[in-house]
Amino acid sequence: MAVIFSIGLMMIASKPLTKFVNSRPTVIMLCLGFLMMIGFSLTAEGLGFHIPKGYLYAAIGFSILIEVFNQIARKRSKKSAHGHLPRRERAAHAVMRLLGGRKLESGDVDEEITDMLEGESSEPVFDRRERVMISGVLQLAERPIRTVMTPRAEIDYIDLKDDAEKIRLKLMHSSYSRLPLIGERGIDEPLGFVHKKELFKELLSGNEPDLKLMSRKAINLLESFTILNALEQMRKESTHIAFVVNEFGDFIGVLSMTDILESIAGQLPDASEVEGPDIVKQGEDFVVSGALNLSLIRERTGFQAKATEDYQTLAGLVMSLLDRLPSTGDSLDWQGWNLQVVGVEERRVTRVLLQKQPDMGSGK
Repeated sequence: MAVIFSIGLMMIASKPLTKFVNSRPTVIMLCLGFLMMIGFSLTAEGLGFHIPKGYLYAAIGFSILIEVFNQIARKRSKKSAHGHLPRRERAAHAVMRLLGGRKLESGDVDEEITDMLEGESSEPVFDRRERVMISGVLQLAERPIRTVMTPRAEIDYIDLKDDAEKIRLKLMHSSYSRLPLIGERGIDEPLGFVHKKELFKELLSGNEPDLKLMSRKAINLLESFTILNALEQMRKESTHIAFVVNEFGDFIGVLSMTDILESIAGQLPDASEVEGPDIVKQGEDFVVSGALNLSLIRERTGFQAKATEDYQTLAGLVMSLLDRLPSTGDSLDWQGWNLQVVGVEERRVTRVLLQKQPDMGSGK
């Protein structure tokens, strides 16, 4: 019975004891020092040497006294350094020290974060929008550009064979400031890109635009490049647009600075769009654009789907689960959610209804 009681007491005390020791790492050194003192004392007595116990007790008492003063000094030091700062600024300070690239003392930042977690306030340090942005920034070095680029099927482009009137109509209906220019080989091998503003200027002047002369070269980036690598390349080349190609050199999309910004701040509203917002809440349900990235959907709806090498958007997930081209009315269950295709345009899934199911079951 005594053994069971001892084991139960150890299990109950283990969690608060571990928390106490982790927040005060010097206590571990003190305990190890006590063990070494006791071990040396026993070894010395085993060899026939006599060590007065008074010296041993005095050393232990003095060590405990020093540790008490040490803990008081550490507490006052942290309080004086950060006690006057709001929790928000203290969190930012801890994060910046982690990202600062300089050598930190062992457990230094951990203690600061622990202090904030043990504070009286239960309010989050950063609101939801700031957490989404911080998460986006921290993922720049991991997310491939294919997850944020504009896919080839959604690109507006100018053809060398287009006349002035056709070019004008394309520019009027396009929301992009830079458009790829294609030639005889079509969209598979774009020649470069042209500025919408410059084209409009030529057309309004009554001139026939020389598209080849106005076109500018765009850099090619592999789809496996991370957003951070792409940003460095675009900054190095002083360009706001890049063509994305796969490992075979095939053109698969366009990456712009706006795409990179949206990967951090979320989808930006476009006044030229008439389809409405990307996510519309209908009670407990959501009507979501099929072209929206899964990471953004997860942040705004709680739909727990992650981008993979096979798909990055909600439309890609639906096609992967159905294993065919979806059609309007298709419905499937996946990880506690019902996904219903409510909009299809030219073989593209434009709208999907997400419905949270009351019972969490295994999906298809």
